[in-house]
Amino acid sequence: MALGPYTAVVGPARSGTTWLYRYLKTHSTIGTGWIKENDWFSAKFGLTDQKAGDKQDRAWRHVRDKAAAEGRALRPWEIARKERAALQTTAEFRAFLERWSNPGQPVVDVTPRYAGLGVEGFRDMLEHFPDARIVILMRNPPDRAWSGAAHHKKRFAPDLTTEDCYQHRFDAMAEHADAFNATLNLLPSLYMTLLQVFPVDRILPVFTEDLFGPEQEQVLDEMTGFMGGTHSYDPNFEFTTNMGEYHPMPDALRRDCVRHYAQTYAFARALKGRLPDKWQRDWDRFMAPELTRTYQL
Repeated sequence: MALGPYTAVVGPARSGTTWLYRYLKTHSTIGTGWIKENDWFSAKFGLTDQKAGDKQDRAWRHVRDKAAAEGRALRPWEIARKERAALQTTAEFRAFLERWSNPGQPVVDVTPRYAGLGVEGFRDMLEHFPDARIVILMRNPPDRAWSGAAHHKKRFAPDLTTEDCYQHRFDAMAEHADAFNATLNLLPSLYMTLLQVFPVDRILPVFTEDLFGPEQEQVLDEMTGFMGGTHSYDPNFEFTTNMGEYHPMPDALRRDCVRHYAQTYAFARALKGRLPDKWQRDWDRFMAPELTRTYQL
């Protein structure tokens, strides 16, 4: 069966990927499948730790055991989990997407971990999906970092403060000094990697803030058109299951975060010709004049 254009939404994490997946699933002609994070290329090219790498197997075992306990047959999304857990090659992954979409339907694979792929991984993607294209969601760095810390606290460390979770995650990156800046300022390195594989018109960078701003409909028009599909705009659509409620990021942490991500701010400004209000406010508030001159903002 012929597969329509394949689009990978690469995140990174806590950039609005879950909201986008849910919106496309319910309001667009683009095939989303039953699984938000297929994680195929990230697993194949070693971007997942053992716990994350076992995610697909654990998800399959969970739904399998639940169906058995309820004495019923597997539902479609549970069958999809079974099939995903059994995949061995990228050709099988393509066939998996074909089975769960309509003939010629464009498909999207929303997997934040793909943001860490290298040239080899993206070349494998393009080899098996010759019409592949990439959407990069870019969220204001301190907002994304603080959201990640709050999410980590909620999921894994309820006894810690959000500040502790933030610091622990930052310290974990800093332990790998040789890759620290590339890991921290992921967006510039990701974009340069993509340009070694994809034509520039196959890469669509989108500010997360624009996705939730007054130009939301136009942003979704552009994005779904880029993917090869259409959408039915719903200004009242809201998906909050994966959103956290947490106190504001302390100014001292926010200032340090903005300065650590200076390259990301400069990159985003150069790429898009502007910064959204939240980005610009943080930059203006926390960057000293001499640093602003250094990064030409």
